[in-house]
Amino acid sequence: MTPLHLRRIDPVRNMRRFYRLDIQPDLFGRILLMKQWDRVGTQGHMMAESYESEDLAIVALQRQAESKRRRGYAGAGDCANPQCLAQHDPEAYAMIQLKLSGSV
Repeated sequence: MTPLHLRRIDPVRNMRRFYRLDIQPDLFGRILLMKQWDRVGTQGHMMAESYESEDLAIVALQRQAESKRRRGYAGAGDCANPQCLAQHDPEAYAMIQLKLSGSV
């Protein structure tokens, strides 16, 4: 499964946070929901939650992602306008700008 990357950026409050969610198998046949968070540019903190099945882990991931979105976090796919994309995923915004200009 592809990791979900969320960011919350508010220059006025000097806030540049990220939250990453990923589902991975462990060595004992269980499924882990991996959570990583902190300020953008740092390695961050990490925590793993263990689940009996992938379906339960996916439900937990969706619940956690929705909670973070309610608190102002957004992913690149959540942005409907260029300013939002530039704020939440500057790398993706720069790549899109390069493609539009024909430089890539």
